[in-house]
Parts: sequence; structure tokens; C-alpha cells
Amino acid sequence: MIDESELLRLFFSDEQYADGVIKDISIPLDDLKERGLSLDIKAIVEPSVIGDRAAEQSSRRPDSRHTAFISEVVKKEICSCTNPNEVDADGKEILLFEILSTPLAENPAHASLLCIDKSKTRSFYVMARNKLKPFFLKKIVPLSTWSI
Repeated sequence: MIDESELLRLFFSDEQYADGVIKDISIPLDDLKERGLSLDIKAIVEPSVIGDRAAEQSSRRPDSRHTAFISEVVKKEICSCTNPNEVDADGKEILLFEILSTPLAENPAHASLLCIDKSKTRSFYVMARNKLKPFFLKKIVPLSTWSI
């Protein structure tokens, strides 16, 4: 995966996305700290994998997951995001995120977004989540209208 890689993330209205707002529930703090927020590498993802995942996930909570949306983000933009409250020994702001290729048997295009620092307090991960939301809002469309 290169810095210019485009990555994809599913969101569902009304549970995770509504009225132009990415809700907190859609970016779990534990994912940022430990598990990794699941993304797909656009260049190699099979569209059917995304469609199947959307159908499966919406079937788990049909009352709150009415419509699937897909957001496209650029790895370089997210990975250049810094923590304005902390600087390194040279006075430079510290990077917040890393994105790793984490292929799965059922989805070789799987990637994981994590905070680089895993030792912070809850408020740090809340700040990190809030920094991510605008990136996901830049390009978000209903899955039904999206194509590669």
C-alpha cells in the first residue's frame, strides 16, 4: 500500500451516519487503540465483498442500519494528521495514525487504521476520533450509487 492509496469505510444511517454527521459509535475507541478500524484498499477490493458486508451488517440491526454509505479517504492525508497538544524532542507535532495492510482470507484488501500511541488515556482517543471524522465526511456517498 502506498501513501496515495485510497481507502474505503462503510457507514450505516441512522446508527453511524445521519444528517451529514459521522456519529461517535462509528469509530470505536478500542478500534483506534487496539483492534484497528477496518478499511478496504480501493485498488484491490472486490466490490462484491463490500456489498456482501453491507448486507450482512445491516441484517444484524435492520432498525438502525437503513442505508449503507461508503466513504473514501486517502492514506497520506490521514497518516499526516498530528496531535496539536504534543511535540517531539525537535518541537515537531507527533503523528497520530498509522494504516496497515491486514489482509484476511475472505478479504485480501483489508486494512487497519490505528493510533500510533497505544498508551494514552481515553481523552486522547476521543480527540483522535474527532480528528478522523472530517476525513470520512469529505467523500461519502450511498453505497447504491458508488462504483470503483
